[in-house]
Amino acid sequence: MKRIVTTLALWLLVISPATASTPTDRASCPPDLPRAGFSDVYPLSVHAFDIDCITWRSVTDPATPTFRPTENLARWEMATWLDAMLRWVQDRYASTPLTFTDTASLDASENIEALRRLDVTRGIGGDAFDPFGAVPRWQMALFLTRGYTAAGNQLPPASDRGFADISGETQEAQDAINQLATLGVTNGTGPTTFSPDDPVTREQMASFVARLLEQIWVLQPLTDTCVTTGLPIRCSGSMVAVSSPGTLRLRIPMFMADHVGDLDTAEALISHPATRIDIYVDGTSVPVASSMRRNSGAIYRYWEALLPAGLRGPITVEARTFIRGVLTTVRQVDVDLR
Repeated sequence: MKRIVTTLALWLLVISPATASTPTDRASCPPDLPRAGFSDVYPLSVHAFDIDCITWRSVTDPATPTFRPTENLARWEMATWLDAMLRWVQDRYASTPLTFTDTASLDASENIEALRRLDVTRGIGGDAFDPFGAVPRWQMALFLTRGYTAAGNQLPPASDRGFADISGETQEAQDAINQLATLGVTNGTGPTTFSPDDPVTREQMASFVARLLEQIWVLQPLTDTCVTTGLPIRCSGSMVAVSSPGTLRLRIPMFMADHVGDLDTAEALISHPATRIDIYVDGTSVPVASSMRRNSGAIYRYWEALLPAGLRGPITVEARTFIRGVLTTVRQVDVDLR
């Protein structure tokens, strides 16, 4: 029980827009963000800003001199990008036992297993992941829609978007393709084509991830210091946030991924009526709504509060976490909304 409480106590305080901005007015990446400086990315490319965006957000590694934009994205790279993207929304359990038989020697094995816990990837069958395989566009659609769900969002209906070349895919893949189009993450390769079997290039994936990041965008504190001697754990931080023109959504997630035998215990713990998070903005309590999801390897619960549209300037956000009525964590973050 102590290990579960400790895991649940270290929550990430985040802020997310309730609605997505247009590509020319993105809240997830400001228009004046620094260039990544990759020597092989053409500055006027339609993908250049998105490459800079996901590099600035540390979804990709900025230390390399080249981006290799036209090369196909490998499945292990897809896993590292999506894991990094999702960590803007929620922390993840650090210790993840390996289950895929062909990833043990990879630095990305932990990223891959983290996505498996969230049901973002299920491998290719036979306990294999095929880390060096290319990512066809239909697989990309599945990865991204599952990632969208893992971030605590409800997918839109899978309405027919007019793609005439996807009927040979599974129903799940067809639904994912149509849902991505509805979200504005992809428009296909033509008026009536999606080209589901074409491999995804690195520059294309940069744009897909950047657009999805805009849908689930969150910011975490620039500094975060916790005093862990006794309860409650007290944490403080500060951050600069690009304010959305629409209503802002404060989100504080609980995330639990543990050995399968402990999941029932963990679910009982975080779904207990006296387990809650109280949120205060500038000392005033704000209404909070809660939701919870569970799959075969993870449980995640969210507390959300809406803030007024057009909120600007400095605010102080405090989140008080109670586990079965016991105050376990107090997190205070000074936010500069610009």
